[in-house]
Formats: sequence, structure tokens, C-alpha cells
Amino acid sequence: AGEAAVLLPPDDPTRWATEAAALASDDDRRRELGARGLSRAGEFSWQRAAADTATAWAAAARSTPT
Repeated sequence: AGEAAVLLPPDDPTRWATEAAALASDDDRRRELGARGLSRAGEFSWQRAAADTATAWAAAARSTPT
């Protein structure tokens, strides 16, 4: 996620509430995170996922002892 998201510990509801309130009151930050998220999402595609998966499976097949 890098700079395109707010990373919070899953077991800290107080931090989640604080961050949600902060985002609700900061239009510029919300827009910036939204733009970064869309840019980051553009880095992914099903074609790339399929190619990466095929590469991983091929590497695993080569490293499996017989």
C-alpha cells in the first residue's frame, strides 16, 4: 500500500476511530489518498497476476526434488 493507504494495527479500535475522524475532517488528505490509491491500483492487472503466478509455479517446479 505504501503511501496510498493509512496502515493501522488491526487490534487497535481507538486508532481506527481516530484516523477515521481525521480523514472525515480533512478533504485534502482524503483526495490525496484517493488519487494515490487509484495510481497504485493501475499497477495491477489480471494479466500481470497470471504471468506472476505462472512464473512462481515454474520456479517451484524447478526447485522440487525428485
